[in-house]
Amino acid sequence: MHVVINRKELIEHLSVLEMALPGRVSFAPVEGVYMSREGDSLTLCANDLEMAIRLSTGDVKGEGEGATVLPKKFVQIVKQLPGNDVGITVEKNRAEIVSGSSKFKLNCIDAEEFPIFSDSYAESPFFKVEGRALKEMIRKVAFCVSTDISKPMFMGVHIANENGVLSCMASDTYRLAWYKNLKVNYHEPFSLIVPGELLTKIGKIINDDDNVKIYIGERELVLVIGDYVVSTRLLDGKYPDLSNVLPEKPETQTAIERQPLIDTINRAILVVDKGTKTVSLAVNDCITVNAESELGRMNEELPISFKGNLLEGIFINARYLLEGIKAVDGDTLHIDFHRETGPIIVKEAGFRYLVLPIKAH
Repeated sequence: MHVVINRKELIEHLSVLEMALPGRVSFAPVEGVYMSREGDSLTLCANDLEMAIRLSTGDVKGEGEGATVLPKKFVQIVKQLPGNDVGITVEKNRAEIVSGSSKFKLNCIDAEEFPIFSDSYAESPFFKVEGRALKEMIRKVAFCVSTDISKPMFMGVHIANENGVLSCMASDTYRLAWYKNLKVNYHEPFSLIVPGELLTKIGKIINDDDNVKIYIGERELVLVIGDYVVSTRLLDGKYPDLSNVLPEKPETQTAIERQPLIDTINRAILVVDKGTKTVSLAVNDCITVNAESELGRMNEELPISFKGNLLEGIFINARYLLEGIKAVDGDTLHIDFHRETGPIIVKEAGFRYLVLPIKAH
């Protein structure tokens, strides 16, 4: 089998595929990039047993047919090659890589055991979503998942279909992001949990102008994104019912310019305790941000409009608050408070971000 492909094009493809290359997985058949040529069609695939990404592209120069698994180092080699084109010749699980004046010979893995997924997903129900809208949904929710392996359900994003509107929720038990602003032409109800880390990777593959097909399987979610087919496993189990977590009646409602508040919190983080990252907020005719640690202290006031009760001091994780604020679009930020000990809600149409305050010692 011999293949010739433009190096920039190959780098673009491999940059996507390497999201599904195994890290510490010790299972030889998936320790590389699957490549096969059939007719003029080239197929590339990576699979870390959590996520699989497959690319099929036509009109590839070369001759012969076959399949192999190139070692993971192949990705880094291609990025360093000097020529405009890359020639790949495979014979008896040995690959010769030629580009410009550079030549590599690599030992490959037998392709027969590589778990390349089939097209059986196409038999599952599906719906289409505009790339821009899907990326927005992922951006607003996926950052909020837990990284604690003792809380496996909270490591995922819960996605449900309610009469043609997708409802998405993620929480690490200290904060929660909820988004319900994406309409789809699909009215069969479903409820599934996608690992947050994998959903974030999917968001990096999608372009704004993509028209993404999403197939709903029993144990996997498959997305067709341009020339890529992405399969991700789903988490088993039932997501906790958090429908009553978001309070409806705030004690204090505020409106503030978004970017100045982001800048202020970033300045406060420079002097906060590295462990807790705690800042305090007070609300009266302005919002006051205070930060203090062994390094020193910081105090800054910002103008706001508000109604309801004054607040003397709320302690909160600065990073958690900042990430929620950045998830909101627009120049004006709306934040609801529920006394000094209740949750803080950052909100916009179709989106709510809740973060719990830190108890004062």
